[in-house]
Amino acid sequence: MNRITRPMSRFSLSRWKSSHRLRSRSNPPLSPFFKGGKFPIGLKPLIGKEGKGRFCADWRETSAANFLERTLVFVLLGLSLAGCGNFSPRPDPSRFFTLTAIAQPGATAAKESSNPGGVSLGIGPIRLPGYLDRQEIVTRVSPNRIDLSEYDHWAEPLETNFNRVLGQNLSVLLPINRLVFFPWESTRSPAYQVEIEVLRFEANAAGDVQLSARWVVLETSKKAALKSGETLLVRQPAAKSTDAAVAMLSETLGDLSREIASAIGAIAVQKSSPGAASK
Repeated sequence: MNRITRPMSRFSLSRWKSSHRLRSRSNPPLSPFFKGGKFPIGLKPLIGKEGKGRFCADWRETSAANFLERTLVFVLLGLSLAGCGNFSPRPDPSRFFTLTAIAQPGATAAKESSNPGGVSLGIGPIRLPGYLDRQEIVTRVSPNRIDLSEYDHWAEPLETNFNRVLGQNLSVLLPINRLVFFPWESTRSPAYQVEIEVLRFEANAAGDVQLSARWVVLETSKKAALKSGETLLVRQPAAKSTDAAVAMLSETLGDLSREIASAIGAIAVQKSSPGAASK
């Protein structure tokens, strides 16, 4: 059966063109760049006279926003990594110092072996000012003001260090057969006892080192003072530094030890003389 095709009237032709135009706008031709006829998420085809195969301003704005977002993420990540670097472990700038004893001569061992009846000596109590009873090394910047070092510290309590080094010095300078530190047991009381009150033991702002102390040598059994003295020593280190100041403090303690050892030696000689024994 043959199909009869009637020519379209002017009104029908106008409706058909209008319908075809609307379908073209609702389904515009896709760019051959996208396979399968689908646009990626966030992309829209630009319709209208300017529109076939191109992308609208919405897509350009979305792309720019994505680019800025990614850039911001990388910038923040870099800043966070740089910030983490500030929390990495840093070397501790603190330094720790100790006093040192005087050098022991080679003849000391022979002297002690040849004199088995040496001195029995007790050291202490030794009292230091309260401002020295701290870990930080002290510097006197004016008669009424001191500074505490931020990084330079004593490796142990200064009183403990002072006692030990004084004992080492006296052991080198005297023929000591027994050395004890205060407090000691009553059954182990030494023959002689050294008490010291330290008034100053620090460097000043100019770098000079000062040791000022009162001391007394006692006969332990009688609690009697046999010899007393007051020592003031001022020394100037070779350099203005904590190392040089501590080294000079050790030297002043060595000079104090020599003065006390000289007094103890004279007492021991006097006690051992025939005239003293007869009394």
